[in-house]
Amino acid sequence: MTEKQPNKYQTRVTRKGDHTRVNIPNEILAQVTLADKEMLKIYINERGNIELEVKKKDPNAVMCMICNNLPAKRKCINCGRMACSNCYWELGGLCRKCTKMK
Repeated sequence: MTEKQPNKYQTRVTRKGDHTRVNIPNEILAQVTLADKEMLKIYINERGNIELEVKKKDPNAVMCMICNNLPAKRKCINCGRMACSNCYWELGGLCRKCTKMK
């Protein structure tokens, strides 16, 4: 039994300031649904090829009330907002919005 080889696509890499952008071919975009700021896992496989994995959000997870991009892990002691680790100051127990108020 032969192993099915994945389709191969060519694309371009562009750089703009500190950002590197890779255009995703339309054939791939037609097969997946990507939203703005969708989380992707990017890694190099054992053959040295770059692979992308779409990280789907858990529909039952409480999302961060500040950025709405990551699951919330902590509750702000000042306002009660649920925040992800990026939007929460662990030492102060405050969300990003409350630390800017102080």
